[in-house]
Order: sequence, then structure tokens, then C-alpha cells
Amino acid sequence: MSNDVFPEFVKNLTAMSVTAQDRVLVAVSGGPDSMALLHLFLRWNSRKIGVFHLNHGFRANASKEAEFVKDYATQVGIPVEIAEYNINRYLSTSGESKQQGARKIRYQLLQNYAEANGYHRIALGHHGDDQAETVLMRILRGAGLHGLGGIPPQRGPFIRPLLTVYKEAILTYCQDFGVPYVLDESNFEPVYLRNRIRQELLPLLMREYNPEITA
Repeated sequence: MSNDVFPEFVKNLTAMSVTAQDRVLVAVSGGPDSMALLHLFLRWNSRKIGVFHLNHGFRANASKEAEFVKDYATQVGIPVEIAEYNINRYLSTSGESKQQGARKIRYQLLQNYAEANGYHRIALGHHGDDQAETVLMRILRGAGLHGLGGIPPQRGPFIRPLLTVYKEAILTYCQDFGVPYVLDESNFEPVYLRNRIRQELLPLLMREYNPEITA
């Protein structure tokens, strides 16, 4: 298929020195980005991957999303770990924001599970749109030149094979290959800065200044 992002995915794995001998733990939320990532890894080497999902309990649908991920992984014969963590309790003492705290706990749990179960890499579903949003968000927060660095393709055991692929291509991939996914309604809530950048600032910049600003 002309819209197949698999060659780009494999190219990125090669650039990060990921080989067929590496066991990869795929972080799967159930959304289109992580489900496409999992599907691509299934095509790459289904015998060397596992799935990790964190049920953070933030939303009413969290348990349904955990079941969705578990059912899909079971259906395709991939080991799956569904972790639960009371992040609200953690946030009540840490003083961190909801997004910062959830990210910190998720990364720590991923790394702990990977180390305990012999996984060499941890794959995350960040994509090209996330990269553009992150750069803008850091600049708006006063990060200066540091903000231009964006999201690294790899850091320690964490890898991001879709960082050069954009959301539209991921959604098309899911449609073309029949990859199921669920939608996180919190991604549309304007209370979060990233969501406002995604829904308001980036469309404005693309419409008024440069339609290829995310490219």
C-alpha cells in the first residue's frame, strides 16, 4: 500500500540500532498512535515483543481501555501486562501536575517491568505532530533554544520509532490495515496547554503562516 509507514518505521529502528534480537516492550494506551505502533512491531517481529498498559484510573473509560488492550494483545498472541496505579494519591503528595505526574509514574513502571522481564527496549508512540507540539510548548514556557531540541528519538531504553511519521499518516495506516483503537476524550479538553496548541495554535500557524510547519 502506498500509505504504508512500515518502511519508515524499519528505517527508524535501524537508525536506533534496534535489531531482531532485541526484546521490545511496547507501551500501548489503546489510542491510534500506540495501536499502530504495536501493529508495526507485530509485522516486524511478533516473537520479540510484549505489551504494557497503565490503567491510571483518571477517567470512567480507563478500565474499558485496559480491557481493550488486553483483549487485542491476547487475540494476537502477545504477552501483556495491565498495571494499575493510584496516580491521584501520588499527585496529592508530590505537588506535580496531572500530566507530569502521570508521565513520571508511567515511565518508571515501564522501566521497572522491562528490567524485571528481560526487555531491552521500550517503544513509545510519539509521532511527528507530538514533536511539533512539544517544541512550541517549550518555547511558550520560556525554554529558549533548549525547546528547539524537541523529543529525542531515543533516550536510555526508550525509543520512538514513529517520531518522523505524522498523525494523518498514522490514522490512514489504521484505516488501511484495519487496526482498531479507542479515543481518549481528555485529548480534546482545552484545559491542557498541549491540547490548545494542537487544536488552536498549530492550525492557526499552518493556515496563516506555513502549511508545512510540522514537516
